[in-house]
Amino acid sequence: MIGINIFQQQHWYYSYQLPLFAAAGVRWVRPWLFWENSWLFQEPEKGKWDTRELDATLRRLEKYGQKYEYILYNFPSWLVAEKSTQYTQLSEAQTAQWLDYIAKIVKHCAEYVTDFEIWNEPDLLANYNRKFSAEFFSDFTRKTAAAVREANPRARVHILSHSTEREWLRKVGDSGIARHGDVITLHSYASVRRFFQTESIRQRILDCGGFLGIPQYFNEIGFDGYDGCPEYAKAFPNTSERDQARNLVLNTVQTLHVAGPKGKMFYFCSLDPRDSTDPEGRTWDSAFGLLYLGLQPKLGFAALAALAQMIDGHPVLGYVEVRDKIHFTAFSDERAIVWSDAPSGSVQAMKLGCAENEMLKVYDLYGNPVDSGKAAELMLDLSDGPLYVCGSSALGKTAAAFREKWIGDRKKIAEAEHQVGRTEKVSMQRNGVSEISFHIPDGSTVKVSSPRSLELKAESCVADGRCTVKLRAGSVPGAGTVTCKVTLPNADLPQVDRSFPVMIERLALIEDGKFEQGSLAEFTLAGTESIDPESRAMRINGPFKSRTHLYSKLDLSTSRPLHFSVRLKGKLSATAKVSFNVSFFENGQWKGTWTCARLRENTIGSAGFNKYIREIPADISQWTPLQSILPANVLKSQTARAIFFIDVRGGLAGDYILIDDLELYQ
Repeated sequence: MIGINIFQQQHWYYSYQLPLFAAAGVRWVRPWLFWENSWLFQEPEKGKWDTRELDATLRRLEKYGQKYEYILYNFPSWLVAEKSTQYTQLSEAQTAQWLDYIAKIVKHCAEYVTDFEIWNEPDLLANYNRKFSAEFFSDFTRKTAAAVREANPRARVHILSHSTEREWLRKVGDSGIARHGDVITLHSYASVRRFFQTESIRQRILDCGGFLGIPQYFNEIGFDGYDGCPEYAKAFPNTSERDQARNLVLNTVQTLHVAGPKGKMFYFCSLDPRDSTDPEGRTWDSAFGLLYLGLQPKLGFAALAALAQMIDGHPVLGYVEVRDKIHFTAFSDERAIVWSDAPSGSVQAMKLGCAENEMLKVYDLYGNPVDSGKAAELMLDLSDGPLYVCGSSALGKTAAAFREKWIGDRKKIAEAEHQVGRTEKVSMQRNGVSEISFHIPDGSTVKVSSPRSLELKAESCVADGRCTVKLRAGSVPGAGTVTCKVTLPNADLPQVDRSFPVMIERLALIEDGKFEQGSLAEFTLAGTESIDPESRAMRINGPFKSRTHLYSKLDLSTSRPLHFSVRLKGKLSATAKVSFNVSFFENGQWKGTWTCARLRENTIGSAGFNKYIREIPADISQWTPLQSILPANVLKSQTARAIFFIDVRGGLAGDYILIDDLELYQ
């Protein structure tokens, strides 16, 4: 159940990396994007077919007992005529050639390969070319899957390779492609503490798209780890080798809980993608490898080897949060991994859930024995990192029961969601009226609430299997979210929430920047973001190392000003850097980044926008409102897609920032 994503620099990876990872117990390998697995590499010129590197790789994999998750990715440049080899929508004739290639390569590999993944992160690539859309990719997936199975009936087709784009995921789910996949593949770079919060949003979309019950492979998770480079540690705090080792193990066991007993995890990646000692190569993911450049293993390599030794071949039973900050994930044959979010955490084995007379063996993060004895007598000291606990069947039973209930609840939620129609955003004029209608089962009741921050009246009318929400705008422009809580006639099913943004003479990129829904679901989270219980604002705690994204579904008109405003409060030490930014793209090409507001210098914003930056005061101990405007026609294009993000770096433990009344609109 343990795999590795390969990265290579100076030498083909099958020379040195494969035997290293085979010795560590890694049984699955996922290649990188432009190498021996791609048509682009195998036939760079039409008719000049060369699979020698692929064949050498497959022989080497067989020698070390490793399986290959073949990524079907990249078109040859001669097929797509000077367009992108990654995100060009194929014509009917080009698709026919692609399918001929699929038949050829699947048959060629049939002796060694049975698992084929269709593409890599197509949801992100759709941002670069609108025609490479969810609709196109769904059809492309159906045809490719059929061609793979026709060429090799034993083959298993892996679909989605999903990264972050939720609307894309909804669309491919609506297309019905779930039935064309044997495995779904997902990528997650969430933090350990944030994993379940962010992943639960995606899993709900998957459940509603018909994917529940299909095995899941989290075939990209990764963390940076680099020792001996003070510049890297300063730029990216909490990224030591030990941090990487701990995070690798904990997010592996969390992903496997979600993925289920037939799931797998592939770590990204084997070798550092870039030289982190070089300022030009020093990036958020440059130290993700478990090997330094030069192939020196990191602590994460040892942790991965211990993980494979402890759990590979032992299907996951489930995850349990024992109490605040204490967790465990259990596997078959009386194996579990226990950890604490608190640096000084500990727990008595019986309070964890072990039976009194169970004889336990305890191992550290690297598989070294550290303790043993009866559960009634063992205290598990988690201050030095996670522990493997072997010998308790009670933990396995508890975890299996938790997971069974979790899956049952998800089925009910998906069933309920299917019974209620979707809603869309509503644009209105001041003092205008509008309405929105969606399907509900007969006998349902609906409670509607309007946003406190918007001058708007909303009333619902339920009749003939539909809910109609009538809206009357006030005299003040603004934006907010209307929420409809639908109670279904089947009392066994949960309540369904339907929310939709209302924009009064405004195009709002952020739908709920006042956080009235009590949720951060609109954002892709990366660090310690949360809803502050007292202020109900977004809170980020120091030391900081996070970039919080919002992927807008809206296109901007560059002939209109773009307005930014926010209220901030917090405690920020002299090393903290904060910035609010908007990056602009046209047809997938970056057009520049506007830093709307910042505390201290950064290199994020484009020089052409510097005159429109609002400086954040160093002292924000009281609520501090800020505003800035990007004038019309600064961007030299008619329309642009915007990605908004909050970047927070540096600082100290005890630092924090509260973010409220966050608006970005035209």
